[in-house]
Amino acid sequence: MTTLSYPSDLAPPLPSISIDVPDGWSPMAAPDVLLAAGAPSDGGSFRSNITISAQRLLEGVDLAALEARLLDQLHATYPDLEEADRFAGELDGHDARVAEYAFTDPSAGTLFQVQAVVLTKPRAGLQDLVQVHATCAAARAVDEVSQLRTIFRSLRLG
Repeated sequence: MTTLSYPSDLAPPLPSISIDVPDGWSPMAAPDVLLAAGAPSDGGSFRSNITISAQRLLEGVDLAALEARLLDQLHATYPDLEEADRFAGELDGHDARVAEYAFTDPSAGTLFQVQAVVLTKPRAGLQDLVQVHATCAAARAVDEVSQLRTIFRSLRLG
């Protein structure tokens, strides 16, 4: 019998992930994410937060097409989704696509979200897609969007 193991050269681990969050923010437990943090609770309104998830893909994925597919899924879930901005760039030296948009969540009200999809450099024929979502109540977006963008820029992948 042959023993296979993870991580290994043929099955590399997902990247390590670090972000800097403002003072007062704290880690949160959330399903299907690797890392999450939230602003201090103000006792009732939506708690601003950031979540980071990752998945393994085959090398050669088209990042723009992947972003478009993810946004199509969001439009299907939130028909009132309104895009504010979308652009290509880099986060921590990796190709990234960033979209900013607002939508109405039935339980949380109208939210503003900044989403980044980041594709790591290929390893062993694979790439990792890292998704970062920073969300706040739309009513606070003007005051908080700069802070959310600063958190994004602090992303470090190892």
